[in-house]
Order: sequence, then C-alpha cells, then structure tokens
Amino acid sequence: MYGIIYKLTCLINSKAYVGQTTRTLEKRIEQHKYGNLYVDRAIRKYGWENFTVEILEECDTREQLNERERYWIAHLNCKNRCSQTLK
Repeated sequence: MYGIIYKLTCLINSKAYVGQTTRTLEKRIEQHKYGNLYVDRAIRKYGWENFTVEILEECDTREQLNERERYWIAHLNCKNRCSQTLK
C-alpha cells in the first residue's frame, strides 16, 4: 500500500473533505489540528468531537492515489483544494 484516501465529515453541517496521505491516518489527522486550510479551521471551530473520519480507499501508487482522490471528490461532490468545503 502506498497511501490512503480519507474523508472527514462535519456532523454539524454534513459537509465533507476528501484527502490523501502516504502517512498513517493518525499522523495526517494530527496535522489538521494545526493547519490553515478551511478544513483545519472548521475542525478548530466545531471541535474534533463533531467530525467523523473514514478511510475510503487504499492505493498502491502515487498516480492511483491522485486519480482516486479526484474520483472521490467528484463522486461525493466535495469542493476540495482552496475552496470553502467546510467553512
């Protein structure tokens, strides 16, 4: 396994963020606590207790990871990458 595609969902407004990581999910989630993306700010605003985290898919290559992240963003109608997904 090269990496994973994961989804964060806010239980308050049902908005979701799809991301990818080649680290463990735990380490990536820890990074969200201190980042400046909309999703990171939403986590600080609403609190971790109001979010669910789920692994959507495991991928074997960087290319597959990027392709499948785009697929899940489109499939779940998420607005990732410099947008107001969870704001």
